[in-house]
Amino acid sequence: LFRSGVPLSAMTTWLSMATALFDRALAEDEPFFHLWGHSSEIERYGLWDDLDAFLAHVAASGAEPVTNAQLAETAA
Repeated sequence: LFRSGVPLSAMTTWLSMATALFDRALAEDEPFFHLWGHSSEIERYGLWDDLDAFLAHVAASGAEPVTNAQLAETAA
């Protein structure tokens, strides 16, 4: 994470890390950002509000969401 330019202050929660990494990907014009996780873990740790906040941040950025199938088509 340090080499990716994520500030130490952003490494306190998964939400702050995900947001910092997403923002870095946008700033560097990366073509894709992949969010991966398990709903069982989100449920277990009570992270639904954090996931909603992250997805709202992504939506507000104007980034275009794609499915894994769409991503695979672009790589083929």
